[in-house]
Amino acid sequence: MRVVVDTHVLISAILRDRRPEKVILFILSHSDFEWVASLEILAEYREVLRRPKFALPHRLLSQWDERFR
Repeated sequence: MRVVVDTHVLISAILRDRRPEKVILFILSHSDFEWVASLEILAEYREVLRRPKFALPHRLLSQWDERFR
């Protein structure tokens, strides 16, 4: 099954570390799901995560960059 993760859902998952993250990690860990994202969507994920208002630590940003690959 192909899955597109909305940027708002992704940001909520990362900031809140609750159920949305579990859903994303479930998608990543099951080969019958395929996370589909264009280069533009990936760029949007990265840009939004780096906004100063979120002040996410570099370690966390790197971790998600790796997941995006």
